[in-house]
Amino acid sequence: MFYANVYRHGLLGTLLVPQSGYYQDFPVLVAGLEKLVPLQFAPLLGNVIAILVRSLPVGLLLSERATTFAPSLRARGLIAALYICLPGVAETNANVENSLWYLAIAAIIVVISAPPRSRGAKVLDGVILVMCAITGVFAIALAPLLYLYRRWRGRDAVATWVLALFSAAAAIQLFALAYLQHHLPAGYVAGPRIAVPLHPTVPLLFEIIGRRVVMQPLGLDSSTISTLAVELIGVFGALAFAAAIRRGTAEVRLFLLFACAVLAMALAHPLGVSWGNLAAPINSGRYFLIPEYAIAVVVVWHAFQANVWARGAAVALLIFACAIAVPAHWSYPALANHGFAARAQAFERAPIGVRMVFPLNPAVSGGFWRMTLVRQ
Repeated sequence: MFYANVYRHGLLGTLLVPQSGYYQDFPVLVAGLEKLVPLQFAPLLGNVIAILVRSLPVGLLLSERATTFAPSLRARGLIAALYICLPGVAETNANVENSLWYLAIAAIIVVISAPPRSRGAKVLDGVILVMCAITGVFAIALAPLLYLYRRWRGRDAVATWVLALFSAAAAIQLFALAYLQHHLPAGYVAGPRIAVPLHPTVPLLFEIIGRRVVMQPLGLDSSTISTLAVELIGVFGALAFAAAIRRGTAEVRLFLLFACAVLAMALAHPLGVSWGNLAAPINSGRYFLIPEYAIAVVVVWHAFQANVWARGAAVALLIFACAIAVPAHWSYPALANHGFAARAQAFERAPIGVRMVFPLNPAVSGGFWRMTLVRQ
């Protein structure tokens, strides 16, 4: 969608068009960079950029600035390792479209870290925050939480320009969701957000939390136990979350409350799926990436901070995750080879006006994604 729109209409025009209800300008900017290289290398460039974005939280967590989040380097190293190895995130790995979720994780770590000292670190922080603000609905969750965090930590905790940035971005994204998505310009590969009846219930809420937020990141197979047991695991997971929010530092609270807000927005308005669909482990994995990672942070927090019984349970879960769950889920299924490079070379040799369809991964119901380009 993004590359086809930039190829047809240019970068600036595409930046102004919301996709699936809101602005996703980081993938659009990457599509602008991809257009500068031969088409056959465009996916590689996008994958490399997506992997670099995915790496950002690791460097941020291991820096001394992140001692505000977790003073112990062992704890931060464990949190970083779990971030890299988290099971169940194949949908979001190494693709620009879903790198916005990792940008959000990087942005929240920047906010709760100590201020940067070098000019390069200040520039990197600024780029991360701006890209997160203009991509996705995360600004809607972050803007009020940043004001709350400033109240906890004082006026110096969050720079005024950061508050202004996310407040303005939240207003723009809300305007896109309320109005602009229903008045899209003609000719773009874009559409409004698809809504279906959610059929929400309290038991289904805890089933989703138990299955998708608690068990999936720990590599546990939820299909082998009863639905009632999954719901109870969801309740215990929510209680562990609440305990960490209640007793944790302001930085831990902000991170976990942000994950709760992201989950709440995903449940309130998912793209074309009901709550019953969300309870299935194969659907909409991107919505649960940040809550899944947050539950890993909660387990580490209990392992280092809680009473002896909670600490023992958390350590047992970490041993299980590292020894069994991560190795069992380390490999991703192979993607289909559609001969993209050969088709791209043929397209670039074709005369002006030739139309070509490119099958793309991942597989969807009824086939694969397809990108249509007309040679210019």
